[in-house]
Amino acid sequence: MSDTLFQTMLDQALKFEDRSKNPGRQTLGLKRIHKRPLIVRVVPFEPEARPHIDDAALALVVVDPEDCPEPSYAVLQEVFGITKSEARVGNRLTCGVSLQEAAEVIGVTIGTVRSQTKSLFAKTGTNRQAELVRLLTRLSLISDERD
Repeated sequence: MSDTLFQTMLDQALKFEDRSKNPGRQTLGLKRIHKRPLIVRVVPFEPEARPHIDDAALALVVVDPEDCPEPSYAVLQEVFGITKSEARVGNRLTCGVSLQEAAEVIGVTIGTVRSQTKSLFAKTGTNRQAELVRLLTRLSLISDERD
């Protein structure tokens, strides 16, 4: 993405206060070398909200798809009774690694990871790895600490 395209997107967001009248882009990808692009979303603020946020006209929300969201152990323990060992496995799975890779990173056997994954399924009420990952990713949004 060029600097010109990014500047045009910002200019349009500032020009058209009514989002429904904004003909331009509001989301784009910022290319990086050897990584997925950063996703940038322009979020204009309603005029009546601006005095409460130092007269800011818009915010840029940047998402790094390479970032690995991890819910805190405290949240997992309080909500589901998950142990620290189970949380480590769940967090590795949330980062997209296989069971084998999780075992290698954590330093345990694949059998241990399988056992802890089954325990995670039982404690969270999930049945598939995709369900577990979805749940843990959502919980990372409310986590304020990393263990």
